[in-house]
Amino acid sequence: MREMTRRDGSTLEISHFTVGDLHQLRAMVARAAHRVGLSRLSTENLVVAVNEVAVNAIQYAGGGSVVVEDDGDAVAVRVTDHGPGLPGHRVDIAEERPAVDAVSGRGLWLARRLCRTLSIVSGPAGVTVRLNMSRADG
Repeated sequence: MREMTRRDGSTLEISHFTVGDLHQLRAMVARAAHRVGLSRLSTENLVVAVNEVAVNAIQYAGGGSVVVEDDGDAVAVRVTDHGPGLPGHRVDIAEERPAVDAVSGRGLWLARRLCRTLSIVSGPAGVTVRLNMSRADG
Protein backbone atom coordinates (compact mmCIF):
# COMPACT_ATOMS: atom_id res chain seq x y z
CA MET A 1 0.00 0.00 0.00
CA ARG A 2 1.29 3.42 -0.90
CA GLU A 3 -0.12 6.45 0.91
CA MET A 4 0.27 9.86 -0.67
CA THR A 5 -0.58 13.15 1.03
CA ARG A 6 -1.22 16.49 -0.62
CA ARG A 7 1.00 19.27 0.62
CA ASP A 8 -1.79 21.04 2.55
CA GLY A 9 -2.87 17.74 4.12
CA SER A 10 -6.41 18.01 2.76
CA THR A 11 -6.17 15.01 0.41
CA LEU A 12 -4.85 11.56 1.21
CA GLU A 13 -4.67 8.73 -1.27
CA ILE A 14 -3.93 5.05 -1.02
CA SER A 15 -3.10 3.79 -4.47
CA HIS A 16 -3.80 0.13 -3.69
CA PHE A 17 -5.06 -1.49 -0.54
CA THR A 18 -5.62 -5.10 0.44
CA VAL A 19 -6.86 -6.81 3.59
CA GLY A 20 -3.58 -6.14 5.40
CA ASP A 21 -4.05 -2.40 4.91
CA LEU A 22 -7.50 -2.03 6.50
CA HIS A 23 -6.12 -0.82 9.84
CA GLN A 24 -4.10 1.94 8.16
CA LEU A 25 -7.06 2.86 5.96
CA ARG A 26 -9.37 3.21 8.98
CA ALA A 27 -6.76 5.32 10.79
CA MET A 28 -6.36 7.59 7.75
CA VAL A 29 -10.13 8.21 7.59
CA ALA A 30 -10.26 8.87 11.34
CA ARG A 31 -7.42 11.43 11.07
CA ALA A 32 -9.23 13.28 8.29
CA ALA A 33 -12.46 13.28 10.31
CA HIS A 34 -10.61 14.62 13.33
CA ARG A 35 -9.01 17.40 11.22
CA VAL A 36 -12.41 18.75 10.19
CA GLY A 37 -13.85 18.41 13.70
CA LEU A 38 -16.38 15.64 13.19
CA SER A 39 -17.96 14.43 16.40
CA ARG A 40 -16.79 11.13 17.84
CA LEU A 41 -19.98 9.39 16.69
CA SER A 42 -19.75 10.81 13.14
CA THR A 43 -16.09 9.80 12.97
CA GLU A 44 -16.87 6.26 14.10
CA ASN A 45 -19.77 6.01 11.65
CA LEU A 46 -17.61 7.18 8.76
CA VAL A 47 -14.80 4.79 9.66
CA VAL A 48 -17.20 1.82 9.85
CA ALA A 49 -18.86 2.80 6.55
CA VAL A 50 -15.53 3.12 4.71
CA ASN A 51 -14.38 -0.18 6.21
CA GLU A 52 -17.51 -1.93 4.89
CA VAL A 53 -16.98 -0.54 1.40
CA ALA A 54 -13.26 -1.40 1.47
CA VAL A 55 -14.01 -4.96 2.56
CA ASN A 56 -16.36 -5.30 -0.41
CA ALA A 57 -13.59 -4.08 -2.72
CA ILE A 58 -11.24 -6.68 -1.25
CA GLN A 59 -13.79 -9.48 -1.39
CA TYR A 60 -14.95 -8.86 -4.95
CA ALA A 61 -11.91 -7.27 -6.60
CA GLY A 62 -8.89 -8.17 -4.48
CA GLY A 63 -8.52 -4.59 -3.23
CA GLY A 64 -8.85 -1.08 -4.52
CA SER A 65 -7.79 2.51 -4.11
CA VAL A 66 -9.10 5.21 -1.83
CA VAL A 67 -9.00 9.00 -1.80
CA VAL A 68 -9.88 10.92 1.37
CA GLU A 69 -10.50 14.66 1.05
CA ASP A 70 -11.40 17.24 3.64
CA ASP A 71 -12.46 20.79 2.95
CA GLY A 72 -12.52 22.09 6.50
CA ASP A 73 -16.19 21.24 7.11
CA ALA A 74 -16.62 17.77 5.60
CA VAL A 75 -14.81 14.58 4.73
CA ALA A 76 -15.40 12.89 1.37
CA VAL A 77 -14.09 9.40 0.70
CA ARG A 78 -13.93 7.68 -2.68
CA VAL A 79 -13.28 3.93 -2.79
CA THR A 80 -12.67 2.41 -6.23
CA ASP A 81 -12.10 -1.17 -7.27
CA HIS A 82 -11.52 -2.84 -10.62
CA GLY A 83 -13.71 -5.89 -10.16
CA PRO A 84 -16.72 -7.02 -12.20
CA GLY A 85 -19.08 -4.37 -10.80
CA LEU A 86 -22.28 -4.86 -8.85
CA PRO A 87 -24.74 -7.55 -9.98
CA GLY A 88 -26.66 -6.01 -12.86
CA HIS A 89 -24.77 -2.77 -12.06
CA ARG A 90 -27.60 -1.93 -9.68
CA VAL A 91 -26.52 1.23 -7.92
CA ASP A 92 -29.69 1.21 -5.80
CA ILE A 93 -28.49 -1.87 -3.94
CA ALA A 94 -27.56 0.22 -0.88
CA GLU A 95 -31.22 1.16 -0.43
CA GLU A 96 -32.47 -2.42 -0.09
CA ARG A 97 -32.58 -3.86 3.39
CA PRO A 98 -31.02 -7.33 3.38
CA ALA A 99 -33.15 -10.26 4.51
CA VAL A 100 -32.77 -11.06 8.19
CA ASP A 101 -31.38 -14.51 7.38
CA ALA A 102 -29.01 -13.27 4.64
CA VAL A 103 -25.41 -14.32 5.21
CA SER A 104 -23.98 -11.28 3.41
CA GLY A 105 -25.10 -8.12 1.67
CA ARG A 106 -25.20 -5.67 4.55
CA GLY A 107 -22.05 -3.62 3.81
CA LEU A 108 -23.40 -1.04 1.36
CA TRP A 109 -26.76 -0.94 3.11
CA LEU A 110 -25.07 -0.21 6.44
CA ALA A 111 -22.66 2.33 4.92
CA ARG A 112 -25.59 4.19 3.38
CA ARG A 113 -27.23 4.54 6.77
CA LEU A 114 -24.07 5.67 8.54
CA CYS A 115 -23.09 8.51 6.17
CA ARG A 116 -24.71 11.73 5.10
CA THR A 117 -24.46 10.69 1.46
CA LEU A 118 -23.37 7.61 -0.41
CA SER A 119 -23.31 7.30 -4.17
CA ILE A 120 -22.34 4.34 -6.31
CA VAL A 121 -21.12 4.06 -9.89
CA SER A 122 -20.85 0.51 -11.20
CA GLY A 123 -19.74 -0.84 -14.55
CA PRO A 124 -17.77 -3.69 -16.08
CA ALA A 125 -14.50 -1.97 -15.08
CA GLY A 126 -15.39 -1.82 -11.38
CA VAL A 127 -17.23 0.10 -8.70
CA THR A 128 -16.70 3.54 -7.21
CA VAL A 129 -18.41 4.41 -3.95
CA ARG A 130 -18.39 7.98 -2.63
CA LEU A 131 -19.17 8.63 1.03
CA ASN A 132 -19.55 12.00 2.76
CA MET A 133 -19.85 13.20 6.34
CA SER A 134 -19.82 16.79 7.57
CA ARG A 135 -19.55 18.61 10.88
CA ALA A 136 -23.23 19.47 10.53
CA ASP A 137 -24.03 15.75 10.87
CA GLY A 138 -23.39 15.86 14.58
